[in-house]
Amino acid sequence: TSKTYAVALARRLRTSWEDVGLTFVERTFKFTDGLDTSGWEIRGRCDAGPTVILTHGWSDSRYGALLWTPLLADHAARIIVFDQRGHGDSAAPVSHLGVNGRDDLIDIICQCEPFPNGLVLYGYSMGAIVSIAAAAKLGTRVNGVIADGPYRLPLEPIDGFLRYRKLPPWLFHAPVALCLWALLGRASNFDMAHVARDVACPLLVLHGTEDHLCPHGSAQAVAEAAPRGTFVSFPGGSHLDLAVTDIDRYLDALRRYFSQLSSNRESQTHESTATGRPNRSHAAQG
Repeated sequence: TSKTYAVALARRLRTSWEDVGLTFVERTFKFTDGLDTSGWEIRGRCDAGPTVILTHGWSDSRYGALLWTPLLADHAARIIVFDQRGHGDSAAPVSHLGVNGRDDLIDIICQCEPFPNGLVLYGYSMGAIVSIAAAAKLGTRVNGVIADGPYRLPLEPIDGFLRYRKLPPWLFHAPVALCLWALLGRASNFDMAHVARDVACPLLVLHGTEDHLCPHGSAQAVAEAAPRGTFVSFPGGSHLDLAVTDIDRYLDALRRYFSQLSSNRESQTHESTATGRPNRSHAAQG
């Protein structure tokens, strides 16, 4: 069940920015087809930090994404969260299972510009592949991508779920593949390792060795395919519990990553000042 406000409230989950000690502005975003979706613009604790756009996973919403915002607040000037198509309070009724979510995320990005301190895309599970795909499309307009629990192929999380439930995946392969093809066409054959080759910015992939939905090896292959990929493994970690499994390792990975981005930005600014010409990556940010 996708987490609307009522669902989050019934499950006693966090339902507002106040639950994580951060301030906010309500946002309404539009997808290209004109349908609205709900979101928040949350103020981070680092005024010099980038804007982070956080994309949630399957059957989740911006309410679930609130769990990640305290982890990011010390590194970001602002954090944008929104309901993906077919999730939460979005007026768009049908999810594209992440395959076509790239264009929706790009719509959100365009409505949040400018990004004076850069842009980082942060996604978990299905939101991770959406973030990687958007970064591959936008090139130097994106300064960084963080992917928590991504998968490589569209059937991998379905296979993992069936195995976890002790059901034979091979019985479901043909009908599920046919449904994906009917809904998404050729896009259903995506391979995130191929997509990651076109991600120009640093890509950080976080993944647990015991992830029952998204194979550890597949996530590592995605990170290794990216020109500037880094893979951080969490021994014993499952799907989306990495910050609980080893919070010190998780926070350290984020600190190192955002520090790297800051150093990159400072060196680019210095180069721009020294040459008297605007740096290309900064000019692309708008």
